[in-house]
Amino acid sequence: VHYFGCPQDPYYRFNDLAYRWISLDNWTYTTSFSVPDYVRESKRSVLVFEGVDTISTISLNGVIIGNTDNMFLRYDFEVTGLLKDVNFLEVWLMSAVTYASMRHQAHTAYKVPPECPPATQKGECHVNFIRKAQSSFSWDWGPSFPTLGIWKDVYLESFNTFRLLNFVTSSKYDSLLSCWTVEVELFFDTIVASKGIVQLSVPQLQSEAKFQLSLSPGQSNTSFLLQINQNASVDLWWPFGHGQQPLKELFINISMVGGEAFHAKRMIAFRTVELVQEPIPDSPGLSFYFRINGQPIFLKGSNWIPAHAFQDQATADRLTQLLLSAQMANMNVLRVWGGGIYEQDLFYSLCDKLGIMVWQDFMFACALYPIERDFIQSVRKEVTQQLRRLKSHPSVVIWSGNNENEAAIATNWFFIPHAERPRYVKDYIHLYVENIREIVLQEDSSRPFLVSSPTNGLQSEKEGWVAQNPYDPHYGDVHFYSYLTDCWDWRSFPRTRFASEYGFQSWPSMSTLSKVMQAQCVKTQTEFYRRSQSDIVQGEGHTMGALYWQLNDIWQAPSWSSIEFGGKWKMLHYWAVNFFSPLISVGVEDKEDLMIYAISDLNLDYILKVSVKLYRWNSFIPQCSLDSDWAVVKGGGVTKVFEHPVSPLLKNCGNCTRQSCVVTFHLSGPEHGIKSPPNHLFLSSPRDAKDLQKPKITNMDEHQFQDILRFYGSNTSLSTANLENFLYLLTTRRPPASVDSVANPLRNAECLSVSDLLAVFGLANVSEVTVDQLEIVCPAVLTQVLLPSCPYMTPHSQTIDSKVWGYGFLAVTIINLASLLGLLLIPFTKKSYFPKVLTYFIGVAIGTLFSNAALQLVPEALGFDPKADDYVLKAVGIFGGFYVLFFTERVLKMALKVDSEHCHTHFPSLQMADVSITNFSNDTVIHNICNDLITNSVNHDVIPNIPCDKPVHPSVSPVSDQEACVFLTCRWLRGERVSNIKTVAWMITLSDGLHNFIDGLAIGASFTLSLLTGFSTSIAIVCEEFPHELGDFVILLTSGMSVPQAVFFNLLSAICCYLGLVLGILLGSNIAPNAIFAIAGGMFLYISLADMFPEMNSIMTTYAKGTSGKVIFFVLQNCGLLTGFSVILLITMFAGNINLG
Repeated sequence: VHYFGCPQDPYYRFNDLAYRWISLDNWTYTTSFSVPDYVRESKRSVLVFEGVDTISTISLNGVIIGNTDNMFLRYDFEVTGLLKDVNFLEVWLMSAVTYASMRHQAHTAYKVPPECPPATQKGECHVNFIRKAQSSFSWDWGPSFPTLGIWKDVYLESFNTFRLLNFVTSSKYDSLLSCWTVEVELFFDTIVASKGIVQLSVPQLQSEAKFQLSLSPGQSNTSFLLQINQNASVDLWWPFGHGQQPLKELFINISMVGGEAFHAKRMIAFRTVELVQEPIPDSPGLSFYFRINGQPIFLKGSNWIPAHAFQDQATADRLTQLLLSAQMANMNVLRVWGGGIYEQDLFYSLCDKLGIMVWQDFMFACALYPIERDFIQSVRKEVTQQLRRLKSHPSVVIWSGNNENEAAIATNWFFIPHAERPRYVKDYIHLYVENIREIVLQEDSSRPFLVSSPTNGLQSEKEGWVAQNPYDPHYGDVHFYSYLTDCWDWRSFPRTRFASEYGFQSWPSMSTLSKVMQAQCVKTQTEFYRRSQSDIVQGEGHTMGALYWQLNDIWQAPSWSSIEFGGKWKMLHYWAVNFFSPLISVGVEDKEDLMIYAISDLNLDYILKVSVKLYRWNSFIPQCSLDSDWAVVKGGGVTKVFEHPVSPLLKNCGNCTRQSCVVTFHLSGPEHGIKSPPNHLFLSSPRDAKDLQKPKITNMDEHQFQDILRFYGSNTSLSTANLENFLYLLTTRRPPASVDSVANPLRNAECLSVSDLLAVFGLANVSEVTVDQLEIVCPAVLTQVLLPSCPYMTPHSQTIDSKVWGYGFLAVTIINLASLLGLLLIPFTKKSYFPKVLTYFIGVAIGTLFSNAALQLVPEALGFDPKADDYVLKAVGIFGGFYVLFFTERVLKMALKVDSEHCHTHFPSLQMADVSITNFSNDTVIHNICNDLITNSVNHDVIPNIPCDKPVHPSVSPVSDQEACVFLTCRWLRGERVSNIKTVAWMITLSDGLHNFIDGLAIGASFTLSLLTGFSTSIAIVCEEFPHELGDFVILLTSGMSVPQAVFFNLLSAICCYLGLVLGILLGSNIAPNAIFAIAGGMFLYISLADMFPEMNSIMTTYAKGTSGKVIFFVLQNCGLLTGFSVILLITMFAGNINLG
């Protein structure tokens, strides 16, 4: 409904309530589509709905073909025999809110809580009775938008033998044989029994095999094992920060005996994953950690919720930006939370490429669920389909049955009477263990499965799948939230095996203390978990995962996220870059001692030391500095590298106190430039700090961003070329060694070009960055400076794209062809329609030149951006003022029968049609050549004042070939002696050369700005050159030149255009081309108003006979003016939406 413009943005103010009627109503989708004969003649046709949200009845050509009741299911409907040439499809959608309420009312045996969300959420009830995104009925961080519609693709499949429903891959390693195999499982829908050959190949690993295929009618599946060549080097897929993520292409080719064939490919990777739950010495519980490719990995990351309440708005750009932000913060895992959706394929493909592991929940969260037969059957299909869709992705490392539902029963969230508890436990086991777990174990044995999160894992299973305390820190994973304890004190947090949820809230965008609190609290808690990976204290510890809640927002609201809805990083996300760094130092105070630990996720051991400095709150000069002894820091472990009593430390540092000084520290090594990010430790609460000074800094606001744009760009926009140079300038300001560290958290990140960087933020087609856009991309620009993969460079001149040279020379060449138009078009000048055609084209020339100057060149010279400055409509007013006066004057003159006395033209009268192009003689008479017939750049003082109605008999005499070639030794230039050619010819040639040079300058500078601006300027010049060169050619002939001479000197002056083009490109690509635009803009205004406009009026005065003739010429003048104006206006208005590659 919003797409068709009915309501405002649903996210605006209280529109989640104002537009609730949409989700409470029923809707009908209709469409018609054509089907070719060969499709209708197929033996079987199936209409596929990849996703319907949620309750619907579907009919084709008036026949009901099926129903849907699960948002997460793909539906295939048989339509064989129903197809026509033109088909009518209807989808009747029922309100999800109404359906959930009906299902709840029908379930009368016992309650299935919760019935409704808290009133403060303003949500809808009974979401657990419908298979739909649970958060769509509201959550504590998101609104209630119970959407309904078709949210995925719909298409028709027709076939005669079989169709491939899906194919799934998984790599397996045989440790006994030391070899890899790839299992490929194919799922078919077959009409008639058939045989064929399946060929599997991985060319990059020199591995290939063929298998016999035998299909029986109906749906079936078959598996094949492709043995990977043992002589091939198999590169393993690693989580980000631990290695590369190589992906290989697997090709599948199916050839049936009857001749049918099928071809497909899929990206595969090689990695193993284990969830290790085994006894730990000195601890009563079990471990809980992931082993990837045999190596224990500490999981660092966050929790993912739906990127948007409306999935059509969860674009590729939005997903890419969020996932790249996660990787830039050194995350190696995201947990796809069970209250949202199974994400789109792109999400998992990006995670495969970025090395971000996925903890995948099934979509059940914070509720109990009914177990009616139809509900369970729908869930079984859902789980099966999603497993087959996602199993091939190496990034997916674990399946989890639900979010917090074991804890909900164990700790009695819903106040269930103790006597009724067994019923709910039984329902829980039936849904998650007897159905979901059973299907997962059948479909995918390559990954671990947890029934719930949090859970005690194997201990929960031992206790009958619902543990007495699912939050037991000795087992499994834990979700921990506490808003009453001191979150800046590490002792406030549980020493758990794995922290899969924890977090604190903050406001978005607004600069508030909540952001500081959130960042410091999550930092303290995360560092505690990382420090605990090697500790066992009173049986607790050995923490091997920290996933804070939450990465992203679903809308603009205060929440636990580290990235705001618009993509802006909160302080927490910036800090995550450091506290998730592969090498960090963490300081704690315990029993009056300051201890600093080195925590390493690196694969190697390093010899490191810690440098400690104490600063007073009012000074940037350290009070003292200390270095620890060198210590061996184990890769994948925690090492204490510094310990010192706090009191002597403070006393010996300029008499510091806990309240007056703060401790900072970092790790460094003698080799490889290894270094950790800086860290700090407060020895007292900041509220007790002494000598704190009022800061004399402000947040970087819009004015400072505008300063950057003015310095590096032009006024309110920054070209991508200047942004590239800005990035290089920043790069030169940092020492190269600072980014080459092995411990650099970004050492495996890819160095992005400016165009790639802008594409991440959905600005792929933007050539000018505005203030708002710079604010969004600025953090990513600064992060790029820290990338070791970005080379240490000095600012350099912009490399000129070959397209600029190519299109520039093409445009100039086309324009210069106008130099020959005089030669080609003179025969047509004797036609009666020629003045009318000429009038129209002069009007086009005036319109394009004037509009190009007013709408593009002059604004560019002043540094305006049509998108940011909104000047286009004002500039249109300039043309409007000119046009109104022109229109009024013309109408009045026609009404009063007043003829203009203007005699300013490049063009002779039609009487000159008596001139022969091929045989100019000394007796040739040229009529009506006016004293202003040359271009405006010619000095009128050297031209005799020739009356408009007096014939001119040029005085010329023949010369010999030898004399004609004195100036240029070329037989082709036969004609008048140079000294006998009239001065007007040389003035025209020189002025044309200067004119063409400035044209080339403008074109070159325009193309360096953008291809579209270049084409716009070229169009204006072409329209002006067409009539201009026609007149110049004739004047050269009448001034005594022969045809070859006129052609030669016209082309000679045209070469100046190429010289101007080269200079314009070189200047425009290395300096702001504003000055060139200013010169060209002034020239265009002069030519259009002082030169071309009188020409157009002169033709009308000369050739318009009678009222009807004047009206015709008047209409042609208007058509020409408006055509030229419209072309330039459209180019200006839509320049940002046109991509010329």
